[in-house]
Amino acid sequence: MKENVARIRRLLEESVREKKQLDAEERSRRAFELFEFNTSLPAVDTSARARGLRTVARIVGWYAWAGPEVARQLDRGGVATVDDLDDDQVIELVARMRQLEECAQEGLDSPDAPVAR
Repeated sequence: MKENVARIRRLLEESVREKKQLDAEERSRRAFELFEFNTSLPAVDTSARARGLRTVARIVGWYAWAGPEVARQLDRGGVATVDDLDDDQVIELVARMRQLEECAQEGLDSPDAPVAR
């Protein structure tokens, strides 16, 4: 009986010690998150090309159009990645994605769709 009581006390002491350790870890984690939140963000490339690529990424992410439209522009440019597109090709891709976004927002068919009869 005494062994059981001693064992239960030991288990309770261990759980309290673990709880204190977790609380300290949680406080450290929160302090780091607060520090990370309050530190300045890295500089953002504000070139027209970078803004265009971010626009494409936003539209592609929002409408889940990652495959066909981007691949179409890559094929037209004869390149393997979006980073390999030249500035004019990026401008074309941005214009195309904005056109498709407008069609989606207005409830219109794709500009490539056959004419309805």
